[in-house]
Amino acid sequence: MIRNSIRSYSAKAIPYLSSTPNKFNSARSTWNLKPALPQGLVHNPPASVPNASKTPKAFLPTQDPRSTRLSHKSYTREQVDDMPVVYASSANPDYSVTPEIVSEIQSLRDSNPQEWTVNKLARKFQVSPAFVKVTTSINQVRKETLAQQEEAQKQQWPLQKQKARIDRKRRVELWLRNEF
Repeated sequence: MIRNSIRSYSAKAIPYLSSTPNKFNSARSTWNLKPALPQGLVHNPPASVPNASKTPKAFLPTQDPRSTRLSHKSYTREQVDDMPVVYASSANPDYSVTPEIVSEIQSLRDSNPQEWTVNKLARKFQVSPAFVKVTTSINQVRKETLAQQEEAQKQQWPLQKQKARIDRKRRVELWLRNEF
């Protein structure tokens, strides 16, 4: 008897929910711990219906007829040679940097770090900026001036930002000691 009543129930009369109500998407409040669900039968379909033809080959049984249809196309060497290059590879990198060039980079960087920046040295000697950073170290005078500039900027921060930074440092220390 119940089965007949379900069959005769019109599909248009079944309420539809586009998403399941929860405590975060409720209309009343974000802290609604018990959302009001509609009474009775609710049509809430899955996100997508599984399709047997889209099943990956790895999940198919060995005797499945779909596994032969999903074979990969192979190309001959001539076909590959005729295809356009999508990602052109650069020429072999030049590792011909001599110790004299490295010492010149270091001397220029130490003499005037304001003028001879990492990028400027990399362009002049045609090396990467990472190479310049590895071969040279920052000048101590320059390091101290940068630290003073940073401290001057920190002194101009609002009190709330200073407190936030102190709290962040304290939280990191607590995390490192597993005391959070």
